[in-house]
Amino acid sequence: MKSKLIFVEGISGSGKTTLTQKLDAWFKSRNIPARLYNEGIANPIDLAWCAYVPINKYNELLKQYDSISDRIKERTALEGEHAIVEYTQVHRGQSFYDELQNYEIYGGRIPDDNYFQITTNRWKTFGKKSRSECSIMESAFLQNNIMELLFYRCIDEAEIISHTKSLIDYVKSLSPIVIYLSQPNIRKTIQHIADERSDWNWIEGMITYCEKTEYAKQNGIKGFDGVIKMLEKRKQLEKIILKQLPTATIIIENTDNDWDLVWEKMLAVLTF
Repeated sequence: MKSKLIFVEGISGSGKTTLTQKLDAWFKSRNIPARLYNEGIANPIDLAWCAYVPINKYNELLKQYDSISDRIKERTALEGEHAIVEYTQVHRGQSFYDELQNYEIYGGRIPDDNYFQITTNRWKTFGKKSRSECSIMESAFLQNNIMELLFYRCIDEAEIISHTKSLIDYVKSLSPIVIYLSQPNIRKTIQHIADERSDWNWIEGMITYCEKTEYAKQNGIKGFDGVIKMLEKRKQLEKIILKQLPTATIIIENTDNDWDLVWEKMLAVLTF
């Protein structure tokens, strides 16, 4: 297979997690080397839901949480002078979660210049290494990047487009493919996923997440309707970016929630 990097993107409920896991299993069943990066897992280019902790502080945390230090180490990847901790996967409790959350680079927690520097350097580093396996990444290219720049940092759309296109340039040696799972009715999709995940209050968390962004505050966006407006805005910008990317892209419209058809279309774009 020529491509060594596949991005799967789309809004919540578009099937990213299920289909990337299915794709990973499909590769491995055919002895094609592949590695899957779902959201919340330490990723060589994306840091969503992970803490980016300086090594000295990381060592202090291991002592502070000595009783679970082995679990923390299992969920940590060392990268230069930082430790990338999958803190949401440790399940220690609210105090641990709150402390580690402070070391995320997302949520507008660090200055814009620092954010661009960290993300750009990690993409450059990833693109420079030759790879025998194909990396399958969920939400690492568009979703997390656009949510941060558009909603938390309120960066100008032209600058977001330029920055996002530059990221693809850094990994062009890997012949990346972008697969975008498009749900035509965002409101219906989000309501469905909210009902499906009602036992752990997913939609309440999504509303809180959206309402605390600078974009929501500036535009008076609140509640369920606000979530829909923001996702529609995000999808609009993502589709503009997709049209301008200098790499293979495919938008799969899932009008009838026919997941078997979506799966067939995903496989059709991959050349073996």
